[in-house]
Amino acid sequence: MRILILFPLLAAHLTYAAAFEPPQPAGNEFHFVVLGDAQFDQPAVFNRVIDQAQRLNPAFVIQVGDLIEGYNSDLDLIGSEWDRFEKQVAPLGDIPYLPVPGNHDLYGSAKVPDRDLEALYEERWGPLYFAFEYGNTLIVGLNSDSTEGANEISGSQLRWLQRTLAGSSARHKFAFMHRPPMFMTNSRELHDLFREHDVSHVFYGHHHHYHYQEIDGIRYLMTNAAPSLPQRSS
Repeated sequence: MRILILFPLLAAHLTYAAAFEPPQPAGNEFHFVVLGDAQFDQPAVFNRVIDQAQRLNPAFVIQVGDLIEGYNSDLDLIGSEWDRFEKQVAPLGDIPYLPVPGNHDLYGSAKVPDRDLEALYEERWGPLYFAFEYGNTLIVGLNSDSTEGANEISGSQLRWLQRTLAGSSARHKFAFMHRPPMFMTNSRELHDLFREHDVSHVFYGHHHHYHYQEIDGIRYLMTNAAPSLPQRSS
């Protein structure tokens, strides 16, 4: 599954530390791709999604979590799953790939966020949450299953999010996370924060189907999962 988004730009400057520094757009618009859950139920389908994303040649690709099967505290086993996943996204080539973590990526055998798995994720993919400005658009990636609080944005991450949104004058503000924010423990607090700081779009996955709703001018969009996409007939 892919979502292609194009918005006009007014400026071209990077103001937030991020996992990468994408080339800034030369014209007055850019596009990026949002991918849903992978989890490798259907690796061939995910391969096709990556090939399609590569052909679009977006400025960057963001994936909203559940990249591997996970749910295991064996770091060697999880490491092998990450090895496999890195090969799956390798066809993107020079296109920057930015994931946010999902519960499958950070939950151990006890089915709660595991600090060792968070550290392994950071080693492979960089920060568990991040923000950067691309043109006049603020991109915010969040961790909806932190060891600070599962199924919520809380603690130091919440304080960081408040500072990040308050400190940005970007014309467009997009947030990305794995879990649907309206079902999270502090859903009201998150929605009020997004509304106060003019976040226009929030993208997420987790439930493996498409869904859209607009609340107080904020567009909430759930992406489908690769295993849920229609299969090609042989």
